[in-house]
Amino acid sequence: MGSPYMDEDDNTETKDFPLFAEDSVGTYITPMILAVAESILNAKEQCSLVSDIASAIRQLGFKYNWNFNYCSVVFAAPAAWMLDGIDRIRNIVRLSAKEVNSSSETVKEAEAVASAIWLARTGLSKSEIGEYIEVNFGYDLHKSCDNICPDYSEQTIYESNALSGMIAFFEGMSFEDVLRNAVYSGGKSNEIASVAGSIAEAFYGIDNDWKKGTLSRLTIELEIILRSYDVRYGTFHKCEIYPPHKAIRFADEVHSGQKIKGTNIDYITHSMEVLQILTSMDVSWELMMAGVLHDTVSYGKVTIEDIIREFGDRVAYLVQAQTGDISKRWRENKTRTIEMLTNAERDIRLLVLADAVSDIRSMLTEYQEVGEQLWTRFDETKETIARCYSDIQDAVYDLQFDTHTVRLIYWEFVDIFKDLFIKYYIDEDKKEIYQVECGKNEYAIFSTFDLLWAYRKGKVPDTAKPIIRQKAECYEDLWRQQVNEFWEKAEQQLDDKETRWLQ
Repeated sequence: MGSPYMDEDDNTETKDFPLFAEDSVGTYITPMILAVAESILNAKEQCSLVSDIASAIRQLGFKYNWNFNYCSVVFAAPAAWMLDGIDRIRNIVRLSAKEVNSSSETVKEAEAVASAIWLARTGLSKSEIGEYIEVNFGYDLHKSCDNICPDYSEQTIYESNALSGMIAFFEGMSFEDVLRNAVYSGGKSNEIASVAGSIAEAFYGIDNDWKKGTLSRLTIELEIILRSYDVRYGTFHKCEIYPPHKAIRFADEVHSGQKIKGTNIDYITHSMEVLQILTSMDVSWELMMAGVLHDTVSYGKVTIEDIIREFGDRVAYLVQAQTGDISKRWRENKTRTIEMLTNAERDIRLLVLADAVSDIRSMLTEYQEVGEQLWTRFDETKETIARCYSDIQDAVYDLQFDTHTVRLIYWEFVDIFKDLFIKYYIDEDKKEIYQVECGKNEYAIFSTFDLLWAYRKGKVPDTAKPIIRQKAECYEDLWRQQVNEFWEKAEQQLDDKETRWLQ
């Protein structure tokens, strides 16, 4: 991600840059890191590991014609991910860096970066990781990405790159934010981003979409090495079994003891139903997990930062979009959701739809048992609730043209809304159907005269009788068919007369 900006003249002056630019490629760091990873993968005797690493670096480096500028992360990242024990990792990294004649500063920074990765892997906080690095290596980690650029010089470039990468990690709030900090820092952006990204992946995790974006930019040879690593040490094979399992366990703990308002039903059942709805729509793993976790921040004791760390940037982004403020009224949170949907991406719209369908399914079940008494359980009136769900329905209107499974959920939302908030009437003599939506001083009328729904002010005529939605829809379909058949028959008769006249 740093490759388009690694020359001084190309450094970006903003954090708002494309993460995978068209000209982003693997640089000299890529084959070196993978060479070290491959040597550890294939090592038969631990006593020869250091020499194996040095040999692999030289062989692959000669093939890819790099300039043998040994960045610290080359030794640090594979060892910290593939070996255990901080003392052993530091020893292997130190000896490997010396074996290929790295500078003393590169050896030092390689140990520091490897330590940071290992400590992040074991679950330590940023403050604990920072304290270890400062005490053991003497780095000052209290600078900001905004003021480290002037420190660059040819004499200190290796130390500056490692230090900048670590500062980018400590200052970042997510994996993506860390990468943006790293590239924004200036200097050798590819080296800084490699250091920062390696630590950030250990701390935050990394989405599979990012991995796929990287794999597409590797040669076949390098891709095979990376995939071999992932089978043994990566996360592809672990999370692809069924990633939502981790989210379910997390949400179950957060919602423990919580009940759906006005009921004795465990709150986690709502989260599970949202997951079931999203699963039926054949969405991504990240969206499924966001469905399970969508209320954990609003109703739990966790933060968005916790979600980022446990499930990655993408899941946290989706959860944050659906996170309300429990200190505010239900109506205020729904209004915020409706406003957000105006420009929201498809995944967010699907998440809101799944949440809304789960909510009104529960309402309909309760309504069939207790009737109008249901609305006394809410802080808002029935009219306010109806208006909010009507606005959500309008905001996701385009989903009726989505995939088949999404369309089914959208129309279920529409049908349940009608059962809860719309009353139907019929005048069979006039062949007219009437709809009255809760809270509105108007009604919709369907007539066989023009086969269209039209709105009128006032009350439904006294001649109309109540009818259930399903029966009203059956009448509408029947009358449409009858009228269409009448006009088809009339048109055919006109065609026959015209034919006879011409003859």
